[in-house]
Amino acid sequence: MDSTPPLPASGGPPPFPPAPGPGTFEPGAVKVFGVMHLIFAAMGLFWGLYSLFSPFLAHLFVSPKDPSYELQMKLQADLKWVNLGTGVMVLVLAGLMLVAGLKLIRSDPDGVKWSILYAWISIASKIISAIVGVLVVVPATKAMMRGVFESSGMPAGMGGQMASIMDTMMSVSGVASPLISCTYPALVIYFFTRPGVKAWCAALRPSAS
Repeated sequence: MDSTPPLPASGGPPPFPPAPGPGTFEPGAVKVFGVMHLIFAAMGLFWGLYSLFSPFLAHLFVSPKDPSYELQMKLQADLKWVNLGTGVMVLVLAGLMLVAGLKLIRSDPDGVKWSILYAWISIASKIISAIVGVLVVVPATKAMMRGVFESSGMPAGMGGQMASIMDTMMSVSGVASPLISCTYPALVIYFFTRPGVKAWCAALRPSAS
């Protein structure tokens, strides 16, 4: 028996399957950022709750016998509103990441929109955090550290040198830390505004059908 498959009626080769259109394949960034969002959201929930409650629990972590007890309590009192504001903002960002992550894991294109919303709010909050750090947190912490060195019994020259070193480190950290933490939201904006992701979102939206 002849096992040669029959040719099409025209006698030519079988037609090639149509090439996949734009947006057919899910970009790898969708699932990667979905998982990362959920991880960072869990960390954010923990850190946000800690920031909210830390002003009320500070006395539990410092012994009243510590020579710097009063200074540390004053610092906590001065920065109470900063910690509370930070806690609220971190919880808001964690909530946005949680929603975005769950949607991305389910391949819901709305997860991209929620991710970009999170990213812009996150960058704005970190710029505000850097400004508050320079104007409020760093000066208050410097004052506390100088008081600690003065009450430690160190020679005046050594205590002044230590205070100067700590001042420099805190000034750099107060600005650099918030700016470095903008890296993740900046990556979110970069990857989720790429043409491939936009095409995938457009192909899955009801308006695209």
